[in-house]
Amino acid sequence: MIQPLPLNELEQVLDLAGPDLSTFREARIFLTGGTGFFGRWLIESWDFANTHLQLRGELHILSRNPEKFLSACPHLNGLEGVHFHPGDQASFNFPGGDFDFVVHGAVMHGSPHQTFLSNVEGVRHVLAFAQAARASRFLMISSGAVYGTQPLGLDRLPEAYLGGSDPLEASSAYGLMKSASEFLCGEATRSGGPACVIARPFAFVGPGLPLDR
Repeated sequence: MIQPLPLNELEQVLDLAGPDLSTFREARIFLTGGTGFFGRWLIESWDFANTHLQLRGELHILSRNPEKFLSACPHLNGLEGVHFHPGDQASFNFPGGDFDFVVHGAVMHGSPHQTFLSNVEGVRHVLAFAQAARASRFLMISSGAVYGTQPLGLDRLPEAYLGGSDPLEASSAYGLMKSASEFLCGEATRSGGPACVIARPFAFVGPGLPLDR
């Protein structure tokens, strides 16, 4: 059973991001990838803000198996304003109504071929949903893997670094998939779709993440 996040961690999120979170008042948000480590942090942080800032918002979460997830995280069952939608990122039925924001963090892991193709198809489908739902903004949770192998002489990777994954290496499938997904986001914005924002998080440690990960 997965434990709730520590209260002091959630209070720190509110201290650091309270003014920004207030902009989500009465917003409808659609989240994919909400059942992993990163997604659980987003769900619990949003719920804490929704309650303490009285946002009166809605968070709709796509999950292949909501019942299995909630049995492992019973503290997330019955949260006010939180709704689960069963389905896969590449084929889910679009929920009804308009949404203000879409956050795409879902990842399917498999063989290099499956990892690349399934997830690229997933972001294409989620972008189509965002446009159908008239979302104004789309957050793509990408990865530092898009930068490829960090050169030995480079202590830090700036966002403007133009390195990339080796397309001939099977181990590059994840990074190449994230790069292709970012390209699709750019194309969606350029063609009149939602304004896409890309985050490239990597190197995590903290509550909820096993130390051997």
